[in-house]
Amino acid sequence: MSGSSNLSHTRNYIRLFQMQLHGVLEDMAAPAEVLSSQFSESLLKLYDIREHVADDNQIDRQQLLDKVQTLIGEMFECVSSMQFVDAKRQRIEHVADGLSYLIETDDTDNAMKYSWDQINNMIIEQFKMDKERNIYQKYLQENNFSGSVGYKSEAN
Repeated sequence: MSGSSNLSHTRNYIRLFQMQLHGVLEDMAAPAEVLSSQFSESLLKLYDIREHVADDNQIDRQQLLDKVQTLIGEMFECVSSMQFVDAKRQRIEHVADGLSYLIETDDTDNAMKYSWDQINNMIIEQFKMDKERNIYQKYLQENNFSGSVGYKSEAN
């Protein structure tokens, strides 16, 4: 494969990785905002509990219990909301892995370690989410890639 063809493929893969990271950023905006709001609410409730306990008046145990139980429930909601972070981390790792495939070289002749078909297959094999595979398929179509690259849908 010629040097200009390799450069073209490399540029196309960089564009793919940009698309992947852009997708991660878009997917993180709303959940991150919700999570931030949940933590802020929990913090305010914790301040309220601290003030309730700090009052010189007699502590209303039932009211304190209710406030603490509400706070605990909200904290578990925060933890549940944080699970979206793991999926985004995985997508970012896929971009990093793909970039590493592009720069790995063979020690004997300093050439690319993997063929373009191998890179295609390694990238598609790491995708677990339909969104990633759809972006990748769009990339393949836009760049007229053909060959043995394929994937199994989550529904299969």
